[in-house]
Amino acid sequence: MAGQNPLFIAQFGTTLKQNQASPGPWWKDGWQGKMQLWKAFWVCFVFGHGIVIGLGSGLMIVSMVLGFAVDAGSLDAGFTGLATGGTVLVSVLE
Repeated sequence: MAGQNPLFIAQFGTTLKQNQASPGPWWKDGWQGKMQLWKAFWVCFVFGHGIVIGLGSGLMIVSMVLGFAVDAGSLDAGFTGLATGGTVLVSVLE
């Protein structure tokens, strides 16, 4: 087995050279395994999740501040805003 080249099967009926750009969108290339592994992991997974978590946290903070802006003397307004932001976030991400 030593010295044999790996066998690649063209699952989708197309062959791509290593440095050839694919005609599809970047997210589809990553899903179908046509993207390099380091790009799929670092760009799509790590930075993609960072963006989603950052936007979600920002939405939660803004909704809580808006809740406090409605009634500054009450903690219930802040918690209501936080719960509303959480509900919106869960419904968007699902």
